[in-house]
Formats: sequence, structure tokens, C-alpha cells
Amino acid sequence: MTGVKDETVQISPIRLKGFLKCFLLKGRQAVLVDTGSTGDGRRIRDMLPHHGVRLTDLALIVITHAHPGHAGGLAYLKERLNVPVAVHRLDADALRQGFNRPFSPASKLGQLICPLLPRGVGYAGVEPEILIEDEFDLSPYGVTGKVISTPGHTPGSLSVILDGGEAIVGDLVVGGLIRRRKPHISAFADDESQVLASIQKLLDQSVETMYSTHGGPFSADAVRHELLEQAAAERER
Repeated sequence: MTGVKDETVQISPIRLKGFLKCFLLKGRQAVLVDTGSTGDGRRIRDMLPHHGVRLTDLALIVITHAHPGHAGGLAYLKERLNVPVAVHRLDADALRQGFNRPFSPASKLGQLICPLLPRGVGYAGVEPEILIEDEFDLSPYGVTGKVISTPGHTPGSLSVILDGGEAIVGDLVVGGLIRRRKPHISAFADDESQVLASIQKLLDQSVETMYSTHGGPFSADAVRHELLEQAAAERER
């Protein structure tokens, strides 16, 4: 990874409606990870100065995946701040259209919730400037870290890994409905086996703490025990 290794990146969660968070990463400049739902863009813009970031300091917006709760506020911010947007190539069409394919249940909870979800929920689409494949360096945008492909929740899901051992993982790992600090796989995932492989990929890169849109943060040890070791034990039964 390139960049100045001893530069500390400040991670600032911005709490949004519906138990959502996005994350502001502040180094020499600032990078925003995700934008919440439609209507959240104004709150995110207004919160930037509260975290010591001028509007002109925001250098990049990374969308971890193109679901409405992560990209819904993007059009508002893009129109007003004119900041480049990065997304994985496999989620780019959904971002352009402002509409993602139906959720795929990954648990009994997901099967129960799926029929209750509103149909046709969309958001204002945005044309991304940067299409990511496997890895993308953030140092040109003032943050010592990188974006990597971590598919499973969606085919184009991304995670941001910082040099300090933190990762912003979108919905790859989420908190429970009650125990928000206990890691779970999302109730919805395009491919659960890919989710587990992506979690292992993050652990293999010495990630120590995972920050999620829902709940968390989670230690690497908790994620390894609650998700990977338990999944392995279930396969052996």
C-alpha cells in the first residue's frame, strides 16, 4: 500500500435514520464511505464541518454497494459537492439506475422479512467516475488505505482497509437486532459462501476492527469466532 504509513486516519461515524451509519475518513483530505438513504444527503453535508472537514476537503465518495440504504443520499451530495464517486464495476449499473435487484434472504430472519419489504424501492441514480475491480489505493485522496473487493452481500460489495488495521465493511458483517456489538452475517446476502470468504480475506490482511453500517464495531477475534468458526462447526455436523 502506498502513502505515508505513520499518518493517522480519523474514523467518524455519522448516524443516520433507520439504524444506519456512514463513515467519514479524515487524513490529509477526507473520504466519505456510503451516503445513507434518500434524504440523508443533507444531514451528511451539514455534519462535515462538525467533524472538522470543510466541504472542499472531501476528495472522494466510496459506495460499498448499491443498495438504497448506502447510495440513496449520493445524488444530493454529488450535485452540491461535485466529488468523484467510486463503486465496484459489478454494482455500477445498479448505482446508475438507482435500483438494485431484489434482496436474497441468507437466514430465517431474512425469509421472514423479505415479504414485508416494500417493492420497487429506488433512489436517484448517479454515474460513477471510478470503477473498482479488485483493489484501489486511497492515498491520492488523502487517506492512507485502500478499497478491496469483498463480494457476497452483493456481487460488487467493497470494503475499505486503513493502514491502522481498521476496515469499513458496509453490510458484509452486521450487528444483531438486540446485541448490536455481536457480529452476524446480514439477513440478506447474494452468496453466503462468498461473504465468509470475504471475511477471511479481510482477516488475512491483518484487519483488527470492522466498522459496519449496522451495529458494531467488531473485533477480528469476535468475527472469527462468531462467524467463521461457527460456520465451520456447522459444516462438520
